[in-house]
Amino acid sequence: MKLTQRIRAMRESWDAYAELSERRALLRRPWEEDILHWSYTQGAWVLHGRTLPPDQRRRYGVTRSGWCAGSG
Repeated sequence: MKLTQRIRAMRESWDAYAELSERRALLRRPWEEDILHWSYTQGAWVLHGRTLPPDQRRRYGVTRSGWCAGSG
């Protein structure tokens, strides 16, 4: 296995771990589901939530890939 393939495999493993960590964190904060956010569901972006997010530079209710607990 070449070095570049190993690095790519490590990167993919890290990305999968980060995604699972973000999902676990969201499941621990169910109240964030009410904050407006875009979720990638069944091949399309869908707006979820009812309240405006606070004025901060933080992503609420969704992972980097677009997963949210309300999308199933």
